[in-house]
Amino acid sequence: ALAGPEAAPTIPVLPSGVAFVSEIRGRAEVSNSSAVFENLPAEQLVTAGPGVMLRTLGGTSYVRLGLPNQSILYLGPNNQMELVEIEGADGTWVTLHEGVVLTSSEGMENSSVSVLAPSGVVARSSGSQLGAFWDLTQSQFEVDCFEPVCEIIFPGGVSMQLAANQRMVVALGGDVLGRSEEHTSE
Repeated sequence: ALAGPEAAPTIPVLPSGVAFVSEIRGRAEVSNSSAVFENLPAEQLVTAGPGVMLRTLGGTSYVRLGLPNQSILYLGPNNQMELVEIEGADGTWVTLHEGVVLTSSEGMENSSVSVLAPSGVVARSSGSQLGAFWDLTQSQFEVDCFEPVCEIIFPGGVSMQLAANQRMVVALGGDVLGRSEEHTSE
């Protein structure tokens, strides 16, 4: 279970291109390509597209989004991301501008969730769980693969696999700063 008292939310039947806001803690906002942010209420639909931004404000804030394929996206505290595409031809795509995103697409091997960092590096999960963090102050992308396998794709198309419990840290320029063979959180 990834969060909250309703850790396995009921996600209504959704068309491609939209997400269901199944839980919010703290303050969350949405901007529909206008740069003006408005309050994001729970149990609403959010349509993806270029310029559609979501953000959480505060150290304990988070948002849980249900996707059409029953995958889940969590936006962590003090986060800002663009919700580019949901269940399109290339799966689900988000651009992480700041903060942490957790994805859970267990059992959805035919569907992927991709998180693009400002560095151009992509973290992708297909039928797995992944955590991605863009550290704004360090300008680095940290990716944790929880299970079973995740993929890191560098600008230019070179990719690397991460197995369960592995972590990779990538600098703004694409240099791998660290890769653990086994990462456990304490």
